[in-house]
Amino acid sequence: MDMFDLSKLLSFEMVLLSLTAYAITTVVRFIVELVVRSKSFTESTLWRTWILHPAPIVLGALFASFAKQFPYPYADPSLSTRIALGAVAGLMSMVVYKAVKKLIRTATISPKKDEDSPST
Repeated sequence: MDMFDLSKLLSFEMVLLSLTAYAITTVVRFIVELVVRSKSFTESTLWRTWILHPAPIVLGALFASFAKQFPYPYADPSLSTRIALGAVAGLMSMVVYKAVKKLIRTATISPKKDEDSPST
């Protein structure tokens, strides 16, 4: 087994881990902004740049360190491997979320009939 197989970065398991990191970050952000209720804090550079940007990476690594039964792309990963995979998934989480959202949107919207084509 090749431990440096880059195709596993886009496997179903990594997409699922990325979406999990995104979801955890969104929930934590919602709770913090609900509890704080201060526009000066939620619009501050501290919150937007120094806390929200690294949050998916940290929360993805934290989730992966505790989730031993998660279907990781590698068989029986060690703690350090799980933390690294969680951090990478957190790093990719926004891009993966936007791609999956666009994929779902294009799959659910039916294509319009072309008015110039002859009907059968």
